[in-house]
Amino acid sequence: MLYYFLIFLIIYPYVIYPIVLFFLALIFSKKPEQGDELPIVSLVISAYNEERVIEAKIKNSLELDYPRLEIIIASESNDSTNEIVKGYEGIRLFAFEGREGKAATLYRVIPQCSGEIIIFSDANGMYEKEAIRKLVRNFKDKGVGCVSGRMKYINPNQTSIGKGESIYWNYEFIIKKLSSRLQHLLGANGCIFALRKEAWLPLSKYRGDDFELPINAGINGYKVILEPEAIAYEEVTENFRDEYKRKVRIMSWNFISALMLLREAVIKGRVFIGFQLISHKILRWLTPFFLIALLINNIMIIKEGQTIYFVTLILQLGLYLSAIIGLLIDKFTSKRLPKILLIPYYYCMTNYASMIAIIRSIFREDRIWEKNR
Repeated sequence: MLYYFLIFLIIYPYVIYPIVLFFLALIFSKKPEQGDELPIVSLVISAYNEERVIEAKIKNSLELDYPRLEIIIASESNDSTNEIVKGYEGIRLFAFEGREGKAATLYRVIPQCSGEIIIFSDANGMYEKEAIRKLVRNFKDKGVGCVSGRMKYINPNQTSIGKGESIYWNYEFIIKKLSSRLQHLLGANGCIFALRKEAWLPLSKYRGDDFELPINAGINGYKVILEPEAIAYEEVTENFRDEYKRKVRIMSWNFISALMLLREAVIKGRVFIGFQLISHKILRWLTPFFLIALLINNIMIIKEGQTIYFVTLILQLGLYLSAIIGLLIDKFTSKRLPKILLIPYYYCMTNYASMIAIIRSIFREDRIWEKNR
């Protein structure tokens, strides 16, 4: 019985939950009203030591096709980022000393924004010219509190990690579209999402804005949707090691956030959001513990002689062997991994990062936001 239950817990968030969303979207799909109104928008760009990309980001922001745009740089940089920003007129710079983290910086900056709509961005995310118009048109529906854009990687197929991230985000995009059709998108893309200012709530110090803000908006009764035509481009992480560190940092924030938000959703009767948090996030992050338990259980019961026990044990060993081979090739060569090795390696890396992140969360090892590169 435990064996089958563990298999269900592993398969459910990746396969069964998306199928459930698909049928729910068929029955309850809704589309928000769109319009051409142009409210004042504040584009808040978070920056920490971004001297390499900040000038390109400013130029990209100044070229955006939106007439009522306030551009704000929220910086804790100690390199030349702030000096570069000061060279441009019309850009509001909020420069802070020390390292309090992104959430603390936003806490001080957002109340001073002029816009009715706040757009959150990272310094390395370059927007398509119409991106802000595409985001803002959805706010004609007064019930919409948050709109996420879509992030795409630049030349993702040039590296193994880029290909792995591309496969993952294409899969995740399907889930986002289904959730958006139900007007309950769970989280947003951190480099491009918009929030109605009245829906802003201060974040806990070591929390992710792109995770907590959209979900809090949903818990408080707002619609949270995806705008797939509002696109930002980012460079992919350079290697698996950097991506692993990034995932550990993000998931160590978001795991505790998810538990807090789940409690809030239950208290406020937002049953569907609670269902999403468990199905899409919490169970997925707990998967490495289920995988370890399944392997141990499988070894213990294989002596019972049932074919299915033997088959699943071979599949598990094959998965981990493929991941190890992928790790060795990635570590000691410059070759790109074939999909037969890339997918197991990426899957195991992500789950290992999740396990480490949860352990760090339990022991309250806080991680201040860093840039992705």
